[in-house]
Amino acid sequence: MEAFKRLGVQQRVQLQFCSDIDVDCRTWLREMHGAQCNIYEDLKQRIFNDYDRNTQPHIYAVAIPSYSGTGKGESHSQGREDLFLSILAFIQEAQPYVFILEDVKGLLDWKYRARLKSMIQRLKGHGRYYVYWRIFSPHQVGIPHKRPRVFIIGFLASTRAAHHFKWPKLGSCQVVGLQSFFAKIKKDQEAVAPNPRKGTRSAKALDAALKELQKHGARPEQEPYVIDCHGRGVNAMYDQVPCLTRPRCMSGGYFLTHKQRFMSLEEMLRLQGFPHDFAEKARAMAITPRSLAGMVGNAVSVDLLEVLLDRVLGALHKASLI
Repeated sequence: MEAFKRLGVQQRVQLQFCSDIDVDCRTWLREMHGAQCNIYEDLKQRIFNDYDRNTQPHIYAVAIPSYSGTGKGESHSQGREDLFLSILAFIQEAQPYVFILEDVKGLLDWKYRARLKSMIQRLKGHGRYYVYWRIFSPHQVGIPHKRPRVFIIGFLASTRAAHHFKWPKLGSCQVVGLQSFFAKIKKDQEAVAPNPRKGTRSAKALDAALKELQKHGARPEQEPYVIDCHGRGVNAMYDQVPCLTRPRCMSGGYFLTHKQRFMSLEEMLRLQGFPHDFAEKARAMAITPRSLAGMVGNAVSVDLLEVLLDRVLGALHKASLI
C-alpha cells in the first residue's frame, strides 16, 4: 500500500486481505488497515474464505515462500510447496487481472532451476496467463542497498493487458551514498542491537574485517563501510548495505563503521522504502524494535514495487481495465 501511496492512487485502492504468520505483523496490519481488510494468520486460510467473489481482484501481490537459502531440509521445502500451491489455487480461482510474486535470487541457482521452470508453467495455467520474470535490486533505483530479488508478473491473457506491459530498464544506477541517504533521518538513532561483546564470534569477525580494511589503506572509522558480523569470513562493503533479511535485521543488521554501531530501525526502514516514523508507530503499539526489524527484513522493497506497479497500472489502464 505504501507503493500505491507514492504513486498517488491509494484512494482508489481497496486492500481486501493480507496474511502473515507473525503476530506482531498482524497487529501492525490491523492498526494500519483497520476493519476494511481481512487479516489471516495462515496464507492458506483465506483461499476459500471471504474475499469478495463478486469483484474480480485487479492485482494479487505476494512474496513467495522461498525454497532456497533456508537450509532446513526436505520437510521445510514441502511446507513451502504447500504454500505455493495455495497461492496457485487462489490465482486459478479468483483470476486476478495481474499477479506480482517475489522470491529470493537463490531461486535461480542450478539446483532450483527446475522448480522455477515448473512454477512458471503452473502459473501460466495452460495459456490462461502470460507470465514473465526479471531480477531487480533496490540499488538499481538509487537506494544504497544490494538486495536482488526475482519478480514474477503474470497478466490474465483474456484482458490483453500483457500487450501493453514493458519491464522498466534498470541498470546499475546507485548514486546516493549512505551518509547522504541517512541524512534525512534527523534525530540521533539507537541501534537495534548492542555492539558485539569482546570475545564473541561477532566481535572477532568485526575485528578481522576492520584490520583487513586498514591493511588496504581504508579509514573505516571515518568512511562508510558496512560489515557483516554474523556471517563467515571477512565481509565488508563500501557505502552500501548488503541484503537485508529477517534474521539479519533482527540481529542488528550490519555494522556501520562511520557510526561505530549496528543499524537503527529507522535506517532499515528507509533502506526498504518505508517512512522512518513507522518506528515510533510500532513503539506505540508495543511492538519491539527487534520484532519490527524482522518485519522490515521480510518486506518487499517499496522502491522497486513503486517502479513495477507504475508499469503494471499503465498496462491495465491502456487495456481499459482501470
